[in-house]
Amino acid sequence: MPHPPPPVAPEIYSDFISLISATPPQILELDILPSSYPPEIHSDSLSVALPKPLLASLFLTARQVFLSYLSLQRTVCDQNEDNRKDQAGSKTKATSSNPSSYSAALDSTLVILLWDPNHLTAANFRKNYLLSLHICRSTSLENNGVLLEALTAEFHYLTSLLTSPLPKHTKSSTLWSHRLFLLRTFGPEIVQIHSLTGFSTNTTTPLELHSQTATLWIRELSIILTAGERHPRNYYAWNYARQLLDTLAGRDDVSPKTEKRAPETLGIEMRKCLVEDSVAAVQKWCFAHPRDISGWAFLAFLLQELHYDRTSITTARSATENEDAPKRVVAETKEFVRKFGWRGASVEWFLKAMGEQWE
Repeated sequence: MPHPPPPVAPEIYSDFISLISATPPQILELDILPSSYPPEIHSDSLSVALPKPLLASLFLTARQVFLSYLSLQRTVCDQNEDNRKDQAGSKTKATSSNPSSYSAALDSTLVILLWDPNHLTAANFRKNYLLSLHICRSTSLENNGVLLEALTAEFHYLTSLLTSPLPKHTKSSTLWSHRLFLLRTFGPEIVQIHSLTGFSTNTTTPLELHSQTATLWIRELSIILTAGERHPRNYYAWNYARQLLDTLAGRDDVSPKTEKRAPETLGIEMRKCLVEDSVAAVQKWCFAHPRDISGWAFLAFLLQELHYDRTSITTARSATENEDAPKRVVAETKEFVRKFGWRGASVEWFLKAMGEQWE
């Protein structure tokens, strides 16, 4: 039977926490090395790697810290329940009376998610922390700054997990759901984090009017494309793209309104602009990964979005151009197949799906 990993020294655990939660936060390339490597942390300015046995030891330490805090919380809640105090008051007391243990538990979830990207309890713990900051931000500008810093760190760490060469993280439904939750809950704050302010509402085209949302979408799409490269047939990443497209095109607090257009029209208009600006990048990705049917399925989804109800509104690009885009992509795909003599089920499925409308 395999022996459990040896306990890790406290200073090694602290050093690792400092590396993955540095200030200011940075997007890191995280890697888990084979067991043959020496049990030490390898790092430079933008990458951190460690052998799997060492990560296992760090995880056991983090798990002990996390469970100890949860056990303490339950004890305090039970005591307050005995004293007939309300549940909300007990939670506040437990958190405020143990700030160091709460911070240690929060740090431990970083290690837990690196070891197990589908650890739902750790992800929910981080959600609750950000929600608590969201509630407190109205009391002072300082609290609002704390929320922005916490969201920045959270997004950078999630990006690190979802784009690094890790075995399971880029295909983790928990991590993608966590990222979508943050964008849906903290949309305006995330736009502010990405420095997408200062746009003019006097513009006439949807892309200019929604430059903030468009830029955020392009950045998220680049992360999705990278995750698709890390893990083939990454349906979780592409499904996140579909859901994010709905979110960015439909949220009034993310997509600003004007008096000239109704909110419903703005959502449709913004969605078409995002789709139009995504087709070329996704098509290029599919040509680079022709065996990956998940990418071709998303490309078909984008082209069908352009074709669907194209006469309902007038976008920055002409309706004729929207109608020609699917035909152009299909023609270029056929040329790709002919030029390289490609034979694969993924491309054949795409051409068959598109051929019914744009043959």
